[in-house]
Amino acid sequence: MTNNTQTETLNFTANDWRTRFIAFTAADLKDELYAVRENIIRVVPEKSIARPYYLLDVFVKKDQFDDLRKTAYYSIDIINEFLSQIAIISYSPSELITIISTSPHIVEVGVTFEMILYEGDYELKTIEIFKDDIRAYSKESLSLPYVNLLPILKDAINSESLELKFLNFFSALDYIAQKETTQKVSTSCVKCGTPVQTHLATSTFLYNLFESHDVDKKKYNQIRTLRSKIAHGSGIRNNEFYKELRTYLPFLESIVLYEVSKRTSLLVKRSSNIVAGLPFLNLSCEKIFNTDGLTPSAFNVKNISWSVESAFTAIKNTITDPSQFAGDFGPGIDFENFEVDSLAWPY
Repeated sequence: MTNNTQTETLNFTANDWRTRFIAFTAADLKDELYAVRENIIRVVPEKSIARPYYLLDVFVKKDQFDDLRKTAYYSIDIINEFLSQIAIISYSPSELITIISTSPHIVEVGVTFEMILYEGDYELKTIEIFKDDIRAYSKESLSLPYVNLLPILKDAINSESLELKFLNFFSALDYIAQKETTQKVSTSCVKCGTPVQTHLATSTFLYNLFESHDVDKKKYNQIRTLRSKIAHGSGIRNNEFYKELRTYLPFLESIVLYEVSKRTSLLVKRSSNIVAGLPFLNLSCEKIFNTDGLTPSAFNVKNISWSVESAFTAIKNTITDPSQFAGDFGPGIDFENFEVDSLAWPY
């Protein structure tokens, strides 16, 4: 199939965004086009990737986002939603393995374009764990009621999706609220007017908790509204959505780590370079010539840089302005001898 045929079939222009993934599924996923929301996912036949692993492309209209990072985060959410559907339909394991690149779908010869790769081997100081770090938690009398907080927080830390990070962090606070709220919502019987106490007033508890961290009511409502959009799949995933997500996630993260450490004696030992988002290699490239059907197209990397978003966290019970954590730090990559995986390039 030629590039022109692919473009017509997928209804994408040459410079619309394509994010490429490797995923695992025990299901027999056919080499077809699949629709998730308004996006198309393609199963790419690739001899170097053997079943049960699959090469998957997510296509996003270029006018949907104004930069590659937002496109990348959105595409990760789309592929996770797709794999979740596959897991449920087949009732078998399905998971994302590797994120390869985000780039234009098709590039003409002589055109300069931007592409990002995902470099997971960033350099962070290794955190040493000793038996006393665990013992403090094990001996803490208040730990047991909060033991189910741990997998929620682990899932938030492990997730590459900003939406799932946000949802899990908020779920951790919801769990605390359910455990500790004693006040109930009072209402009246619609027939006789008798006062009735119904469900726990967890919303009031959460508002007071956020307020104790200097989060005003307006910001608290914005965080709750964003949580509702993610949990219920509402709202348009556009520039404004990801701007809000990347703005409020650090505040939510800081509050959760502080509140969990108070209740479990588990203290975060890492005090710098907390990675909030994905580590990106940012490439400016030029296509030199097209494939002849026998050899791959050739590209020239004109410029390469590395960056990652740092997180704002409540380390050692200190709440600080998140802007102090902004900035990039390097991965120790040998840029002179760096080679781009052939699967990362556009057509």
